[in-house]
Amino acid sequence: MPSFTPQTYQLLKEASIQSLSIQPNPSQWVILKDPSRNKVISGGERAGKSATGGWEGFGHHIAESTLSPNEPSLYWLIGEDYEQCRGEFQYLLDYFTEVDLIAKNGIHFPREDQAILVTRMGGRFETKTAHDPRKLGVRAPNGIIGCEVGLWTPETWLRSRGRVAEKRGWQYLSGSFEYSFTTFFDMWTMGQSNNNRSVKSFSLPTYSNIAIYPGGINDPEILALKDWYPPDRFAERFEGIPSRPSGLVFKLASEQLHIQPLEFDPDKPVQLWVDPGFTHAYAVLCVQLYGRDVHVFDLIYVNRHTHSQIVDLCSRAPWWRSVDRVVMDRAGRQKNANGESAEQVWRKEGHKHIRTNYVKILDGIDRINSFLLPNAATGHPSVLIAPRCKGLLCELGIGPPPDGFRNMKAWRYPPDHGGHLASPLPLDEYNDACKALAYGLVDNFGYADDTRPPLGPMNYIKSSAQVDKLFPETPRQLGAWTRQAVPPSRSGLWQKPLTPESKRVKI
Repeated sequence: MPSFTPQTYQLLKEASIQSLSIQPNPSQWVILKDPSRNKVISGGERAGKSATGGWEGFGHHIAESTLSPNEPSLYWLIGEDYEQCRGEFQYLLDYFTEVDLIAKNGIHFPREDQAILVTRMGGRFETKTAHDPRKLGVRAPNGIIGCEVGLWTPETWLRSRGRVAEKRGWQYLSGSFEYSFTTFFDMWTMGQSNNNRSVKSFSLPTYSNIAIYPGGINDPEILALKDWYPPDRFAERFEGIPSRPSGLVFKLASEQLHIQPLEFDPDKPVQLWVDPGFTHAYAVLCVQLYGRDVHVFDLIYVNRHTHSQIVDLCSRAPWWRSVDRVVMDRAGRQKNANGESAEQVWRKEGHKHIRTNYVKILDGIDRINSFLLPNAATGHPSVLIAPRCKGLLCELGIGPPPDGFRNMKAWRYPPDHGGHLASPLPLDEYNDACKALAYGLVDNFGYADDTRPPLGPMNYIKSSAQVDKLFPETPRQLGAWTRQAVPPSRSGLWQKPLTPESKRVKI
């Protein structure tokens, strides 16, 4: 533990940063001068969060080495992969090069996915991958720079905090709110008020980078972006402020409620719930049922794989011999270029108990929501999902994207230019695992109770209040318009009407 006062430490840290030729802007100084052990930084695009992380690591090392010269220091840069750490590592390299404090032969690249910097003061900066949190080792770093922590799993957050406990170390954890419903969102929210975890959170907006946007918040380009983007997207991408998008399909999904460390039970049968794909994801949910409780303990989620390749992946898994039912999309009957359907390929492998289902999108959403909803008596939901099922968790909006799907987002309703919902039907993307979940739930438990009035060609909805009741996610005041409802399979777009008297919107 340090034998010097926090005030002395902080003064040395700030003085070391001030010795560099490139100085932080006022928004960055607010972060660097804060003494909190655990800093959570949400940055807008090109806001300078990587540069700030470099200053944070540089300042801490100079202060620690000056006050405790006989205690070699260790620091980790943790990202989903090396690319996520590249920016912070480069800034550290630049800062230590400027003051000539890099040791002889002090830059190493042991593997193509790792970089190491050793200083003349005995400090060591190592990049680490968060891909497998178990490999974060047993060594105790003095501090951790977290890179793009919005992609971290809950387990990585726990491991990172545990590693700095021995030396009472610090954490600088930065990212962007591309995925606002993960632990990053929770930690940032916690850090906005006093708490007992020494967590302080900051927003680093894009316009604070006056080198790129000299006009700050009133820079013409920033004003143009604000006019172009829906309010929630602008807040997330350029202000570093989280806001739950109005278009999220599964608002009931919760990291705390629905993610549990599930494992395969060899004494129980396994069901595979399948949504075939090629250019989009081929999703295979591995499920075990405990009465009405559904445990999704594993998931195969890949693209550009044939049916045979998927079956081959499944056959290598320890649960393969326990599979007693396969439920898949009715589209699995469609034949590919080789003249075989997904159903035929799976049957050839010995799985004769294959059921194909067609579930309408809205009916599937209702069925999933009924299982996400906590039981009134127990407080527990009827579906639990293992952390390894990243594809499903990302689609639900409670986890980062899986490997190979870096640009993936949660399943959402389409917004219009003003950020309102443009349709009562969600986008047909980022929903493959969710569709597989719907097929399996309906196959095993039937449809959810549906209290909505029937929609059909002859059903006319004559007031906006009726529409708002049917589709509460649609935050628009449509006035006394006449609307005609048609089956969602025929059309899913709100059509712009011509005149107030003849306005008809297809649902």
